[in-house]
Amino acid sequence: MKYLVVLGVLAALATTSSAAPISGCTTTHRVTTGETCNSIAKTWSLSLAQFQSINPSLDCKNLKKGTNVCTKAPSKSTSAGTTCSKKYTIVPNDTCYDIAKKEGITLDTFMSYNPGLNCKLLQIGQQVCIAMKSATGPPPKSTETSPSSPKPSNYGCTKLVVVKSDDTCYLISQAAKITLNALSKMNPGLDCRFLQPGMQVCVAEGPGGKPAPPVPIYTCTQKGQFAITFDDGPYKYTDGLLDYLEQQKLKVTFFINGQNYGNIYDYAKTLQKAYKAGHQIAHHTWSHANISTLNEKQLRAEISQLEVAFRKILGVIPIYFRPPYGEYTSDSLRILGELGYKVIVWDVDTNDWLLDNLAKEQANYKAGVAGSSPKTGGHISLQHDPHQITAEKLAPWAVNYVKGLGYSVTTVAECLGDTNPSNWYRP
Repeated sequence: MKYLVVLGVLAALATTSSAAPISGCTTTHRVTTGETCNSIAKTWSLSLAQFQSINPSLDCKNLKKGTNVCTKAPSKSTSAGTTCSKKYTIVPNDTCYDIAKKEGITLDTFMSYNPGLNCKLLQIGQQVCIAMKSATGPPPKSTETSPSSPKPSNYGCTKLVVVKSDDTCYLISQAAKITLNALSKMNPGLDCRFLQPGMQVCVAEGPGGKPAPPVPIYTCTQKGQFAITFDDGPYKYTDGLLDYLEQQKLKVTFFINGQNYGNIYDYAKTLQKAYKAGHQIAHHTWSHANISTLNEKQLRAEISQLEVAFRKILGVIPIYFRPPYGEYTSDSLRILGELGYKVIVWDVDTNDWLLDNLAKEQANYKAGVAGSSPKTGGHISLQHDPHQITAEKLAPWAVNYVKGLGYSVTTVAECLGDTNPSNWYRP
């Protein structure tokens, strides 16, 4: 009996010891079976961001039974004496990037409002801070300043990282010990919603660096603009589509192949008609090859063969490029960067090349823009003018649909802020 009592006392002592307060913490909680960081935070009337901020080294993915976690820390006033003045409740499919963009703040600012927030573990219903107020004056201004002197001519990217499947802009910036704003400035056109494995992003710049590979662009940067694009032409239906666009006084972007449904030289007049009408002409490889499967020699051949045709027919070479199938590798992006191309993909896919079914293509269009607004962003859609249904039915419907939503139909270049057509081509 005495032995059992001693065991009980020892067990109690062990429990007390493991539940001892964490340094700098006034209240702790011992994790039980089935609990998560979010459930513990709710139990203690904390947001997940607050809970993570007072448990900075805690791995919520591997939360173990018996672990002590902090649920209350001494209140600390920041140097600016700020408190949260406006909160946002997370809804399905939200990301930190989306929330920051929606609220008109930078990712760095958003993260400063929510210290300890893990953007990969956002929970529906979780509240995050989107505005701060100061007890002593206006919110502090950004400490980032503009360079005091021009960068040297050999200034460029000195370190690249390859994006992995689970990466986010925030994780990349944290690993590189740079701000999210700095990451964005080093990688013009980077949209954190569309990080893809295999992309390369620049994380350090300096003298002796090289130009960073182009960042594939998936959507418009200009609010309220919608770039309707057509791939794989020119073909026999393209002329009729051009006539319709002329009637509507609209300009769009055509990503051209050399040899696909038709041969570019057989449709030279159609291509010239599109170019002279002010539509943006862009590169889509000679034979619609999947560039992710090509070696460097093959890719350069696909590019140069179509460049020769462009120069013969139009007298200029486009500098905007779309990879067929939307596929690319870090090496193909490097080559395209060396050749001076901007890489464009899309964020609204009609799948018209596969379906040839107007109702289904319209449904895909609607799904692609669902939940978005011209007040907060824009879109780049993918269609194929060699398909008769697309050229004659889907295109007019799409124009009316996006205009009805409040968007302006533009070229890709214009929706990215590049409004001077002379910038879209080189001699």
